[in-house]
Amino acid sequence: MQFDDKLIMHLEELSCLTLLSEEKNRLAGDLQQIFDRVSRIRELDTDGVPECSRPLLNVNIFREDECRPSLGRELILKNAPYKTDEMIMAPKTVE
Repeated sequence: MQFDDKLIMHLEELSCLTLLSEEKNRLAGDLQQIFDRVSRIRELDTDGVPECSRPLLNVNIFREDECRPSLGRELILKNAPYKTDEMIMAPKTVE
């Protein structure tokens, strides 16, 4: 694949950028290097390699849920700048 001026201009428009001609030339070279390196994947022998959606095993790394007592209301309300007897009051954010 060749990254010509027309493609670079299209990418520039899609990304809402304005590039100088030196930047366009450097971008074309960088994209060509990236494309060449990624296209080398075609050279790999993948016969017998199962398809997968991720390279690592699906393992749940999260801890199990367990019920624990929560903080007391008084402790939570202690540092709130504006509060009522039961809740923290915050400024209105939606009209």
